[in-house]
Amino acid sequence: MPKRLTERIKPDSIDEFVAAACERYSDGIALAAQARRTGAIYLFGYSAEMVMKAAYFRAIGVSARTKLEMGSHLWPAVTQAKQLGVNWPKHHNLHYVQGWAELLVVTQKNLLTTSQPPLVSAYADPSFGQRVTFHATTVQNLWTESLRYHKNRAYEFELRRMQSSVSWLMTSLPQL
Repeated sequence: MPKRLTERIKPDSIDEFVAAACERYSDGIALAAQARRTGAIYLFGYSAEMVMKAAYFRAIGVSARTKLEMGSHLWPAVTQAKQLGVNWPKHHNLHYVQGWAELLVVTQKNLLTTSQPPLVSAYADPSFGQRVTFHATTVQNLWTESLRYHKNRAYEFELRRMQSSVSWLMTSLPQL
C-alpha cells in the first residue's frame, strides 16, 4: 500500500520551499483561471512566503538541503530580524512575508558592506531590494494565512495585483 500524503512530506529545506512554492504557484494559476480568486490569492501568498524564506536562508549560507528547524533556524531568523530593526508584529508568527523580505534585504545590504570582493550574493542593483520589499508588501497587504477561515471573495484587481507581485518574486528568485 502506498504511503499517505502526510507520510511523504519531506523536511523543510530551501529546496523543499522552492519546490513547494512552484507547486502552490501553479495551483494558484489554476484557481485563478477558474475565477476562484480568493483560493488563488491564498496559495499565491504561501508561494511568496516560501520564496522569501528560501532566499533568506540561502543568503546567510544555509545549504539547500539542510533541514530547517523551528528552534535553530526559523525562530532565530525572526529574532535576528528584530535585532536588525525589522518590525515583526507578534500576530504574524512565521508567515510575515513583508518581514521575511525586509530581513532578506537588510541581510543582503549587510553582506554588501561587510564582504570583501568578490561579492557572492549582495544585490548588484541597489534598487532591487526596494522592488523585493514592494512586491512582498503587496502580498502582505492582500494575504493572511487566516483567509482559509473566511468566505470573502477577492476582487479581480486584487487577484491581478497579487499574481503580478508573486510572479515577480518567483521569477526573481535566482537573484534574491
